[in-house]
Amino acid sequence: MPNRRSIGVLVAACLLSLASDGAEKPVGYLPVTPARGLHQALQLQRNEIRDWLEQRDYPSTAEAVRCLSALTVLYGRQSGADAWQTETRKLHAAVDPLADAARRKSPADCGKGLQNVGGILDDLAKLAPAPPKEPDKDFQPSGGVKTWMSLMESAYRGARRADNARDVEGLSLALAEEANAAGYLRADARWRNAHHEVRDLALAASRLAKGDDLEPARQALKAVYKRCEACHDARPR
Repeated sequence: MPNRRSIGVLVAACLLSLASDGAEKPVGYLPVTPARGLHQALQLQRNEIRDWLEQRDYPSTAEAVRCLSALTVLYGRQSGADAWQTETRKLHAAVDPLADAARRKSPADCGKGLQNVGGILDDLAKLAPAPPKEPDKDFQPSGGVKTWMSLMESAYRGARRADNARDVEGLSLALAEEANAAGYLRADARWRNAHHEVRDLALAASRLAKGDDLEPARQALKAVYKRCEACHDARPR
């Protein structure tokens, strides 16, 4: 990528530059993708935590766990069904011991925590949650801008590197839903609209991920990066 700038840095710079002082109350959050996209993003985040642990990089592990925690909260918002709420609450609670193990720099306990998270994710994969019908007017993403830019970057890079249609589609869906949620970090129309552009480009990529020809989907994903890079380059210095 040009100048080795990450998609997260570009998205953050782009969106921060678009923020205005005027605040508007959003109508409310509704998911725009099936829950399986976020499920794949959770698995990806779990793998990233494992990679940091293998390197004994505990600060990065702790940051990745914070991102995982924020994502579990959003995952719970994908349905109001009782079974879904029960399992996603268990998933979110399972992240606390993992965070504690990372703070204590205990590879054994981190491994146990990751295994527990993985088991709950496996159970959740068996559910087919009905999406909520009414918007959540009080929705606020868990975590701050840095957390959500990190999550979006992980999904973007994962989708760009994937070598099969299912992974490209799933992680593009995850990127779209993360952008959809991150729009609620600020009650500002231009902030939300910029996130909606990223969301819609990611949704387009997910629809183009078919069969063995992944190039159209990759080109759509590249448009996400170009959109953010153009905005970043246009900012006053």
